[in-house]
Amino acid sequence: MKNNRSLQGVAALLLAGTLACAHAQLAAPYIGGAIGDTDLGTGVRAFGGASITSVFGWEAQLTSFGSHTLANSSCKESAWALGGAGTARASLSPVISVYGKAGAHYLKSRFSGCATANGSDVELGVGVGLLWQFSPKAALRVEFESIGGVGGDFISLGVQFPL
Repeated sequence: MKNNRSLQGVAALLLAGTLACAHAQLAAPYIGGAIGDTDLGTGVRAFGGASITSVFGWEAQLTSFGSHTLANSSCKESAWALGGAGTARASLSPVISVYGKAGAHYLKSRFSGCATANGSDVELGVGVGLLWQFSPKAALRVEFESIGGVGGDFISLGVQFPL
């Protein structure tokens, strides 16, 4: 029951962000990808979102946290997350800005070769980052995000492209 309500909340958040973006004149959509270090090894992320105002926006993402073989065993752990977040951004200069984000994520972990059960849950994700708009058609992102607290940390370097 808890998971259904949480998933409905994520869906409502994504729908509200999409509708707000569709009606906002300042909407600036973007897509991108990132690679980085996670608690399970090397992770990758695909994301997309939009600015609704000069400060606030939304972002949706699909994250793979990679996989890791537990020490002294054949047990392998992997995880991925799908979620959405509200964003806030502040300019430090005409080409550099900082941002923060917070939202709900469906987190799925999988274990193979061991007795640990697979799991899934909806978790809070929070992150901060630095965005460098090095050209009109691309920006570089450095970001730290934690999805679900311990075990969901992701430090990444990515590229963002306006649509």
